[in-house]
Amino acid sequence: MKGNPALRTVLVLLLLAAVAYPVSRVISRSDHPIPHSPSTPPSPANHPESLTGMLRIKSAPAPLHLEVSSGGKVVLEATDSNRRGEFTSQLSLPPGSDLIVRAEWSDELPHALHAEFIPSGTNATVSRDYWSGRTLEDVLSLP
Repeated sequence: MKGNPALRTVLVLLLLAAVAYPVSRVISRSDHPIPHSPSTPPSPANHPESLTGMLRIKSAPAPLHLEVSSGGKVVLEATDSNRRGEFTSQLSLPPGSDLIVRAEWSDELPHALHAEFIPSGTNATVSRDYWSGRTLEDVLSLP
């Protein structure tokens, strides 16, 4: 682009201002909180029902220690005393929760872990397979 550098600078600044104004309007709209009166009860649309179901974990070989937590709260903690490697727990969590799966084995060999959440109702089963060495820490995201 040929021309006076001062004129080019002014044109670039005008272009940036033309783009910055609509962007700032979009950003500022999300900053305003929606007023909520405490006298009205919360509607079911604002607070979705909890997602209930069964968490089933199978591991080969069985881990020394298994822990599943959601939102900082432990929902399943187990050690496999009979070395079967199967764990189950009934859960009731908010939809969209993440389950953090932690497991620890005694050796560095490859270990397999299968985690599945079977919801009661019409939601589809969520399952995931993990492979790990001595320790495993991963996430199972619920719908």
